[in-house]
Amino acid sequence: MARDIEEMTEDENHRGAQGDCRITVIFDAFERLNEFRVDDWFVREFCRASGSTLKIILGRESLKWDQYDPIWQIHIDHYPALSNLKPNDALEYLNRRNVGDSDLKNYLIELTDGFPYHLRLAADLCQSILETKGREPGKDDFATAGKNANLGDALLSLILRQLSADEQDATLLLSIPRWFTVDILEMLVAEPASTLRLFQTLTRYSFCEKIPDKVNTYSIRKEARKFLRERARQLKHWLLWNKKMKDFHGQARNEITNLAEMIYHSFIIEPYDAV
Repeated sequence: MARDIEEMTEDENHRGAQGDCRITVIFDAFERLNEFRVDDWFVREFCRASGSTLKIILGRESLKWDQYDPIWQIHIDHYPALSNLKPNDALEYLNRRNVGDSDLKNYLIELTDGFPYHLRLAADLCQSILETKGREPGKDDFATAGKNANLGDALLSLILRQLSADEQDATLLLSIPRWFTVDILEMLVAEPASTLRLFQTLTRYSFCEKIPDKVNTYSIRKEARKFLRERARQLKHWLLWNKKMKDFHGQARNEITNLAEMIYHSFIIEPYDAV
């Protein structure tokens, strides 16, 4: 691929109308490789072999490629994390999410300080209150969250209270695997007939993220998963659910991602046997 790009850029027609533009390759959600225990060596080789292109890598952690080769220190420019949304941008987002009350919008912007994830959770809670209770949300609905040191966990806890019992259970179950599909949810829930409804409902929430390169595959956000997983670990079927996950992925262990998940759940069940 790198060779093809280099050959293509030799033609001025592929470098913009004036022939003086540079091809930019963007890698988004780069932290996914680490989450799935995938070595990024092939990205390093691609970057090394396509010197004429500009590479932009977006992720939650900075690259540490200089541990493999100090030369990367010269070629990589690190930029700080994106800042929180400005008040006007946060207000526009809440308007798009149909949060109507002006006082509530101002309160949420101040409460979240424009931090995107917290703002999304707050909007989720507003929508959930409207759907489940049939009334407009107000500042009182967020009173306990404002007193909590961990705002993300507090908002997530409030959202869980709005969910039905089976939706709450399913949310905890989805924190057990590192990624999930509707088939995985069907295997874990007590009532398989409700799987599709649960899947469609829960994946609307901001604590779920779609995995770009996998069809209908999601994961629980890292911040939310830690909170939910701690709750799931207290349930008596914790090891049984992990065994189900191990067996599920074991059936497709010829695929590297399934093999990695099989090993992951094996370590949870019995670390010594997994080795």
